[in-house]
Amino acid sequence: MTVVPASFLAMLATLRWCAVAGQTLTLVAVVAGLHAALPLPRMFVAIALLAVFNLYAMHRARRVPEATPAEAFVHIAVDVAVLAWLIGCSGGSANPFTSLFLLPIAFAALALPQRWIYATAILCAAGYALAAAFAQPLPHIHGFAADGFDLHLIGMAVNFAISAVVFVYFLARLAAQRRERDTELANLRERFARDEGILALATHAASV
Repeated sequence: MTVVPASFLAMLATLRWCAVAGQTLTLVAVVAGLHAALPLPRMFVAIALLAVFNLYAMHRARRVPEATPAEAFVHIAVDVAVLAWLIGCSGGSANPFTSLFLLPIAFAALALPQRWIYATAILCAAGYALAAAFAQPLPHIHGFAADGFDLHLIGMAVNFAISAVVFVYFLARLAAQRRERDTELANLRERFARDEGILALATHAASV
């Protein structure tokens, strides 16, 4: 049976805290700095629920050495649901952060079996579609020097920076874990070879 190491859940929890902080700061900046009229109560409730779930996720990652792919998929599904809600409340497909729906697929591809990767891709596509279908249009931002297209470009630049940082962090952690696993396997092979040599010597001595 395929299992997922608890370190993957812990890594998702760490990235989830970054998401909670980033989403909160972005809402504060957009509303306080740009005076955009967004449905803040609904959006902050979703972020708060994500934070509460992440407390459970961190506790779970510390208690178990490994998890099933289904459990890891549920953790990713919570992230996708909250992201879809926030995107839907802030413009839907017009929101420059819609490409964040690709991140869960990348995470799943690195740790989950193939059928769960497909399930994650379908889930993200459904989240994007629902966010676009039931989107609340972005409000006009009064007193902002740039036009709507310039504001969209700024959002895309911020989105690219966030995605790059997340990918670098995630891939660096994954590479470090792979190196540790390779080192452990090499040590086990060396120990096994040494034990075989000792056993062969003992068997030869006994025969003599």
